[in-house]
Amino acid sequence: MPSKETDQKRLLELGIRSRLQRPLHWRQNCCICFCVMSPLTGISGLYGIGLVYGGPVVLVWGWVLASILTTCVSLALSELSSAFPVSGGLYFWAFMLGRQTGPFASWCVGWTNFLGQIALVAADTFSCVQLFLSFLYLVSLDSSGSGYYPSNALQLYLFGGLLLIFAIINVQPLSVVGRLSELGALFNLLGTIVFVAVLLLVTKKQQHFSWVLTHYEVDLRAFVPQS
Repeated sequence: MPSKETDQKRLLELGIRSRLQRPLHWRQNCCICFCVMSPLTGISGLYGIGLVYGGPVVLVWGWVLASILTTCVSLALSELSSAFPVSGGLYFWAFMLGRQTGPFASWCVGWTNFLGQIALVAADTFSCVQLFLSFLYLVSLDSSGSGYYPSNALQLYLFGGLLLIFAIINVQPLSVVGRLSELGALFNLLGTIVFVAVLLLVTKKQQHFSWVLTHYEVDLRAFVPQS
């Protein structure tokens, strides 16, 4: 693990004087990345979609393929980060590597990353809302099989309220964000373990392992408009 002195020396070699503080521990940085990925909301939000549009083979091998490709991207970014330990991240690296087209490459990468972050936060928040509403529906089921499910307007208010809470958290000092990220990573990790355990315990009929790895099925009812 490179020390701060090593990073400072590398910055001086690049002709850059460090002016920003680095209060986050490497563990907190990892926790922030883990919270951004949010496997708990990512799994719950995509679980139904995968089952409807392909079945278990799409879920299993889709995750495997995505994990391999994401790992390749992570290794490449880690090499860039060690070579250019500067603030700005992707768009500054694009500027350094783009040479003559550096400014344009930096502009494209910066805006793409910025819009991607907005979409990522919105998607994770939406999945979080759907997870909460599904839980609320299940705990409110009565003997007739009906439960409470809020209106679209109430879902929108809940979505906006969560985004406001996230915004307030992210304008706090980095030391506060770092500690909250550790709690968030722990919640995601434990929540994912509980999620998998509950699926294994409450499922009445479990398919064979080969079925999980090879079965392909598309639910055609998903393509039929509901009256």
